[in-house]
Amino acid sequence: MVLDCRWDASTINLDEGYRFANAGMQFGAHLHWDVLRIRQVTRDSPRKFWNRAGSDPSRVSIDAWGVDFDFLGGWDRPIGNPYHYRDARAKGNPQEP
Repeated sequence: MVLDCRWDASTINLDEGYRFANAGMQFGAHLHWDVLRIRQVTRDSPRKFWNRAGSDPSRVSIDAWGVDFDFLGGWDRPIGNPYHYRDARAKGNPQEP
């Protein structure tokens, strides 16, 4: 999601500028992240928002909430597609308090 955040000296105004779907993909019996698509939409989303807004931002910030991981091999290439946190493999795992 891309947010347009503006400060008017007393209030922060947030406008959802652009949102993209981010769901897992089923491969066989498991749910995985589609990391190649996520990478592409993450790169394209700010541009789509700025084109719609008609102006360039004065500042840009990127935030991510990550609960999953991927292993990288040679040349920093993924070894496999990372499992989605809602995959059945995670059912029954103890939760942190």
